[in-house]
Amino acid sequence: FRDVVSKFMAHFIMLTMGAGLEMGFIMLFLALMLFVPFITIALRYLMIIFWTLLFPFTILLYCFEFTQGMGKAMLRQTLAWIFVQVLYAFVIVAVAVGVAAVPSNFPFSIFFIEYAAIMLLIIVPFIMLGVMDWIAAVVIFGIPSLLLEAATIVDEMEIEEKEIKNV
Repeated sequence: FRDVVSKFMAHFIMLTMGAGLEMGFIMLFLALMLFVPFITIALRYLMIIFWTLLFPFTILLYCFEFTQGMGKAMLRQTLAWIFVQVLYAFVIVAVAVGVAAVPSNFPFSIFFIEYAAIMLLIIVPFIMLGVMDWIAAVVIFGIPSLLLEAATIVDEMEIEEKEIKNV
């Protein structure tokens, strides 16, 4: 792992020193994008340890009717964290097939496929764990309601300005 990090840092320094500040920002963005899947894998490792420790309690809670909902939620989280790696494997295979299907005279499209793959590796755990449902709820209900509230405040301000002018 240290060799990979040292090679990456060597390329990062070489590209940023030679190309100027704008290339440094692009490389920093790429480094951050590539770092998020690694954080997810490390978090998965910790969460599997945590849910493995809680698994006997999960089964116990699932056995009784009045605590079955909590046991079901805990079991769902346990299985979801276990299978995040499987989804990563599917994404990597899909990207490999997509890159292999691109004709060799379109090298720039492979660049976009790689960016899409990195973004998909970032989003896949959120989709599987249900976080995207929360984000969708905020986008669908939160942002329009904030815009509606802002429009209402602006309308009230315009009405007050008209009343002040009329007096």
